[in-house]
Amino acid sequence: MQPVPQDLLQLLSLLTGALIKDAPELGAILDRARSGEISEVDAIKEMSVLVAKDPSLRKKIEARAMETFAPLRQGGGLPIPTGLPPVGGPTVPFQARPGGMPALNPLYAGALAERLQFDGDIPELRTGPLPAGAAPAVPVDTDARNPVALGMMLRQASEEVAAEIAAHDERRTQEIEAVAQGGGSDMALIKRHAELVAGSDPQTAKDIMMWGSQATDLPAYRRGSAPALRPTARPDGTALAAVSVEKAREMAWKFFSTAAGRTSAVNAVRMVASRKLGDAGVRTRLREPDGETETVATHVWKASIAGGAGSVQPGFAVVDVAGTAIAAGLLWDIGDRRDEFFLDVRTLDSVSDREVGWVGKLSVSKKKALADKTGG
Repeated sequence: MQPVPQDLLQLLSLLTGALIKDAPELGAILDRARSGEISEVDAIKEMSVLVAKDPSLRKKIEARAMETFAPLRQGGGLPIPTGLPPVGGPTVPFQARPGGMPALNPLYAGALAERLQFDGDIPELRTGPLPAGAAPAVPVDTDARNPVALGMMLRQASEEVAAEIAAHDERRTQEIEAVAQGGGSDMALIKRHAELVAGSDPQTAKDIMMWGSQATDLPAYRRGSAPALRPTARPDGTALAAVSVEKAREMAWKFFSTAAGRTSAVNAVRMVASRKLGDAGVRTRLREPDGETETVATHVWKASIAGGAGSVQPGFAVVDVAGTAIAAGLLWDIGDRRDEFFLDVRTLDSVSDREVGWVGKLSVSKKKALADKTGG
C-alpha cells in the first residue's frame, strides 16, 4: 500500500491554509468539521454547494489552486497519484482537469463515503488532521480468533491512540501559540514547517501550522499512511464472560465490519488455513515479498454486512470458518499437487457491495514453476 505522495500532501495543506484566509466561509465549514459538528464528508458536500452557488468563489479557488500546484506542473504535467488503495473498487481517486488541476473522482468520493460509515476514519486517505470526535481506526497485532475479543481489542487500541493524539496535539498547539506570540523554543517544530510555509504571510503560515502535516502528526497515526498493527492485550475469559449479549454483538460487528478489524485477523486466518493445508499434506510458508512468485491458486471467503450493526453473531467463529474455507478452496484448485507453497492472505474490502472477508493465495517461485512446465 503506497502512501499519498508527500509533495502532494504539502501542497494540499498549503492550499487549505490559503483558502482559509481567502474564503472565510470555507474556513467556517472546516472549523465545524474540526470540532466534530459535521463529518469530513458533509464538509466536502457543503463546500461543494457553496462553490457551485458562487462563481467568484470558484474562480478564486481555481486561481489559488493553479498558483499552489504550479511546482508540480513544471516539467511535464501534474502527477496524479494512482497508488492509493481502492475503497470498495478499483477507482482512481483523482481525475486530471484542463490546466493540470486535480479533481476528486466522484465515484471515488462515493466509495470513500461508503467506507467511512463503517470505519469512521481512513488515515491513509486523509490529508487533514483527525476530525474532532472521530475514533482512530487502529488494527491490532494479535492471533486472537474470537470476534468479541477482537472487537474489544480494537476498541482499546482506538481509545489509547485517541488519548495519545489528544496529548500530542495539545503540546503542538501550545508551542504554535508560543511561536505566534514571539516565543517558543521547539525549533524542531519550526523546522518541520519551514518549507511548507515558505513565502506565506504570517497568518496563513499559522493556519497551515495549525492544520498540520504528516510530519507533525503522532508517529503512530499519521495522515497519508496506514497505521501499523498495534500490540494490544487480549481480554481474558473473565472479561469476555462479563460482556452482555448486546455489547458482544457490538464488538463482533466492530471487528468484522471494519477494515482495521479484518486486517487484525489476517494473521489468524492465515494460521488456520495453513494448519488445514498441513493436515492435507500441503506445506506452506509465509509468502516472501520478493515479486518472484507465480500464483497457482486463489480462493475468496466473504460474507455480507448488509444487515447492519448487530447482524454479526458473536458466537459465530468467523476467523475459523474463513480460514477453513480458504484452505478447502485452495486444495481443490491444486488437486494432487504437493509442492511447498507460499501462502498469502489479504483482506477483501468490497464495502460498496457490502461483501467483505479475506482472500487466500498459494504461489510458487517462478523458477520452480518454469521447471515444472518444462519438465526440468
